[in-house]
Amino acid sequence: MFESSASEDRTCSSVWSLCRVAGQEDRRTIRQALVDPTVTRSTIRADVGVAIVPQSISRHLAKANLKSKRTFRALPLTPEHRQLRLQWCQARSMWNVTDSQKVVFSVESRFVLG
Repeated sequence: MFESSASEDRTCSSVWSLCRVAGQEDRRTIRQALVDPTVTRSTIRADVGVAIVPQSISRHLAKANLKSKRTFRALPLTPEHRQLRLQWCQARSMWNVTDSQKVVFSVESRFVLG
């Protein structure tokens, strides 16, 4: 027969409480990522309220088939825009230095003065 001492019971109960807390962390982390897909790992860590490293957050999200995403530096070109850009480059591929110096590139931004 197996008998457990009081210290073993405490150890087992503390392990189960840790597992329960870990499960709550998982659910809270996943729920937060689903509600706001733009949330960062540091924001999730602050909101969970438990000391957790960013790698653990990524691992919890990966278990739920959620992946971290990086923002685009620029929007990807559509096939139509790619074709137009290629045509523009091909039309000007034979330009010499004097032809290219005549081109003025500008940023199309709106500025409100005053």
